[in-house]
Amino acid sequence: MKLNITNSILTMKPFKLVALSAFLAASTNRCSTETELATENVVDTIDSNKEEDIISGFTKELEVPGEDFKLRVKYDCVELGENKKWTITSDKKIMLTINTVGLPEDTKVWVDNIHMDTSIVATQKKMDGITQDTMDDRTHSPMIMGFPISDEVKLYTTNSIEGQDKDFIQGTFFGLSGYSSSGAIEQERYEESDYLEKGVYANKISSIFGLLVQGPNEVEPHGVDAWDDINIRVYNTVAIQVDGEIEYRKYADDGSYQVIEENKVKTKSKKK
Repeated sequence: MKLNITNSILTMKPFKLVALSAFLAASTNRCSTETELATENVVDTIDSNKEEDIISGFTKELEVPGEDFKLRVKYDCVELGENKKWTITSDKKIMLTINTVGLPEDTKVWVDNIHMDTSIVATQKKMDGITQDTMDDRTHSPMIMGFPISDEVKLYTTNSIEGQDKDFIQGTFFGLSGYSSSGAIEQERYEESDYLEKGVYANKISSIFGLLVQGPNEVEPHGVDAWDDINIRVYNTVAIQVDGEIEYRKYADDGSYQVIEENKVKTKSKKK
């Protein structure tokens, strides 16, 4: 921060000078030491650090407003079983299986549209909630109303999430690098540790499922939305080359880390 103070300030009364000094000191202290924390994010979670979570995925039954049936959604990250990790900076996929539960026999349901926003979840407010990717999935043919589903008929769909596109890099620039004197945005790819050190610990996937429902006495179907949020915890260990040697750092949610070796924590512990 740069302040242009002219000589006229010397004509101020003493108490005004004291007040200005106190303001400048407080401002300097605030910029250098304070970090606003995000509110706690309480959402169902798949932990990509746990093999059992990767294998089983997560299944939820969602309320459909005004309807007598529910929407079952299974989230699946099975591709991570192929020695892949769910990280912020990598491209990744989340697979969904969607069907109804308790659908009356005389009622038909189609999935008209699925809108999914993927954002990052962090303990630091300036990083929390930044959008990483967006997807819309719908039929592209005027010949059909949507994807038909029932208790037995399932829809299988995949959301491909980009790790570092231009908009995401720009969106996270100020949180990772602070404000430059010129206010310009620099285009560069950040490392996984850059995000983990800022308290980024998960991706949040927010979905809106646009349904068309046609009851026995309806000539045309009516629309209704169901929605859901789920967190996917990122893989929290990265390999860092230090003086020609590989150091494995396991990060906590607050951005601190421990150096580990063969899945055992060493005696030393560091914090950024």
